[in-house]
Amino acid sequence: MDRINLEASMEEDRRWSYVRPPSNKVKFGERGLAKELRHWHCFDPILVSAPDASGFVPAICLPELSRKLHRGMLLQHKAIMLILAVSIAFIGMLLLFGAGNVVKLRQLLLASAVCFAFFSSDYFLTLRSLKSTQERSMFVTYIYHRPKHVLFPLIALMLACGGIQIFLQADASGLEPLLYEYGLVFSRASDGEYWRFISGPMLHSGWAHWVGNFIALFIAGAVASAIGRRTLVFHFFAYVIVSALAVSALPDSVRPDAFLGLSGGIFGLFGWIGGVSLRTPEDFPERFALFAISFSILSVILSILLSANSSNTAHLVGLGTGLVVGLTKSGLNSHFTAWKLMDRPAPLRKR
Repeated sequence: MDRINLEASMEEDRRWSYVRPPSNKVKFGERGLAKELRHWHCFDPILVSAPDASGFVPAICLPELSRKLHRGMLLQHKAIMLILAVSIAFIGMLLLFGAGNVVKLRQLLLASAVCFAFFSSDYFLTLRSLKSTQERSMFVTYIYHRPKHVLFPLIALMLACGGIQIFLQADASGLEPLLYEYGLVFSRASDGEYWRFISGPMLHSGWAHWVGNFIALFIAGAVASAIGRRTLVFHFFAYVIVSALAVSALPDSVRPDAFLGLSGGIFGLFGWIGGVSLRTPEDFPERFALFAISFSILSVILSILLSANSSNTAHLVGLGTGLVVGLTKSGLNSHFTAWKLMDRPAPLRKR
């Protein structure tokens, strides 16, 4: 029986195998692998092992798969750019003939144009190179497999904010009474209730606002966990408070009556990621600083165009503050460059 089991194990080791987070369960078979890689892109963290190999690497790092996966990913990217280009042309035609809401159409046109510029620059400057795509894939895979010591506390904070607000808002019979009681209402904060600069940003204007912040924080927190120290959790709160203070310093004629949301801290983390990648570009994938900063700017512009209540000052101050702190390398984990070894067999074994 032991001999049969040993032979079965050896036979499995000679087959294609793959691992997909978060389960990290090893699966075997070329057919299953082909299905998993059908729509592969450089943000896919799947790890693959060739027959007779001793460990796992990102799929695009295998010579047998790299060219095919790269071509498929470029086709996906071209399809996205084509869809955006068609959208720009269609919205432009509507504007030309005066059909629909002109203000909304202009916002959609600008949003589509900004997205087209972002995807096009990423395509022509980075993704067309197989080596650059491999580096990005290795970095993304490293992020997926790193402990989430920054992300998990921030996600727990977001969940707690949402849950507590639901309870308090039901008790207060609406958002406005809750905001007046606990939120960052500047007229009350200026009377000495400075604690509102901490409690106020924990509130959100609605589900859409909360979900948008949650998704953005998940992205920023995941990258920050991979390349930074636990102290970035405190950085986040500092960015939140600094952005709220910046809004409070605006002239009365342009300052809103109240301030909600944690987006200043989120954009602060994005800025920090851009700052450290600008300071030490050799430690990151090729042109990663350009990608990080352009993605951050894209997020700011989209928030301005698609949300009338967006606090542009908070977003820009958070982003700028994080960028400056990142340029000092404060909070950076010097050991994160281990991602460069992801093109070698990973410690995870088939058995």
